[in-house]
Amino acid sequence: MHKPEIQIGNFGYSMKKLLLVASLMVLSAASYGKQPSQSNAKAPSPGPTSSTQSYSNATYGFTFVYPNSMQLVTPNYANLKDAVVQVQIPRAAYPRTNFDDAAISVSAQHAKSLNDCLALSPPEGSDGFKTKTTINGVDFYMTKSNGAGAGNFYDSKVYRTFTSTAGTCIEISETIHTSNISNYTPGTVTEVSQSDVQARLDPIVQSFKLRTAVQAVQVDPHSDSSRNTPARALLGRGDFNGGHHAAVQNSKGPDYFSLINLRSNSGL
Repeated sequence: MHKPEIQIGNFGYSMKKLLLVASLMVLSAASYGKQPSQSNAKAPSPGPTSSTQSYSNATYGFTFVYPNSMQLVTPNYANLKDAVVQVQIPRAAYPRTNFDDAAISVSAQHAKSLNDCLALSPPEGSDGFKTKTTINGVDFYMTKSNGAGAGNFYDSKVYRTFTSTAGTCIEISETIHTSNISNYTPGTVTEVSQSDVQARLDPIVQSFKLRTAVQAVQVDPHSDSSRNTPARALLGRGDFNGGHHAAVQNSKGPDYFSLINLRSNSGL
C-alpha cells in the first residue's frame, strides 16, 4: 500500500525561523528586565543642611542664633566699652535700594547696679530705657535711638540688662543703616523696606540666651576669715562685684555678709 509522502522542506525552514525569533524575544525581554527603569531611579538625596548657626561667648555667658547669610564683622554699633561681637546683613542683600547695612551688636561693661547700667553711654536720641521686655526669661530694658550724619541714618533698638552676680551691664543693639535717598540719581534706587529688615533682625534678638542660673555654696566658716566681714569692707576689696564671689547677709545682722562661690548651673 502506498503511503503519502510528507513534504517538510519549506515547513521545516519556517519552524526554525519561528523558533529563532521566539528565542531572541525571550533573551531581549530578560535583558530588558535587568535594566533599571529611569522613571523609578532616584538620585541620592543630599543630607540635611542648616540655614542658621550659633554664636556663644563664655566670658559673658551668652549665646544667640543667626542666619548663615549674615556676616561676623568688627563691631561698630556697640555703645559699651567691650564690643564683643557683631553680625551683619551686607549691603548686597537689598540691591538698588538705599540700604547700607543692618546688624546685631553685643557689648558689655562693668556696672554697679541696674540704674548705673542704663545710664552708661546713652544711645543718641534715647528715651532712657523706659520699656521693659523679657527675652528667654531675662528682663531687659529697651530704648529706641535715631542718629544721622553725612547723609546717613541710623535707626536702633537697644536692649540692656544687668547681671548682679558679675556686676556686668550687657547690651544688644539692633541697628538699620540707610542713606538719604536724595543723595542718589533719581530713579536709580528705591527706599528699602525697614519692616522687612527688622523682621530679619528681631528673631536674632529673641534667640539671645544669657546664663543667669547660679548655685551658691557656703564657704567653710573655719577656713574663711571673711565670713563675718562687714559689707563695707567686702565692697572695698572688690569681692562683691568680682564675678567669682558675691556677698550674702548672714545671721549676725544686716551689716554682716558671708562670701559664697558662684558656679554656673546652666546648660548653654
